[in-house]
Amino acid sequence: MSEPLLLGWKSIHRLFCTQDGKPLMSESSLRQKYGPELQELGVIFRYSLGKSKRPVVAAWPSKIRNWWTRKQQQAWMERNSP
Repeated sequence: MSEPLLLGWKSIHRLFCTQDGKPLMSESSLRQKYGPELQELGVIFRYSLGKSKRPVVAAWPSKIRNWWTRKQQQAWMERNSP
């Protein structure tokens, strides 16, 4: 089984949309609030594409989904703990 590599914050941000296509958060908040954590955990990484001077952010969709599911479970546990 293979999955496409997501390149750039815009394509990563598309994973965080509801069935209606409405985003759960803005692209800038994803980048600024969660970006450092995602990079620290190794969920996203910098990828040099061709002769580009700036590396592009890249991620595998399955890693992003696993991270988000775990994040939601932690938030639920914190809200419902006595």
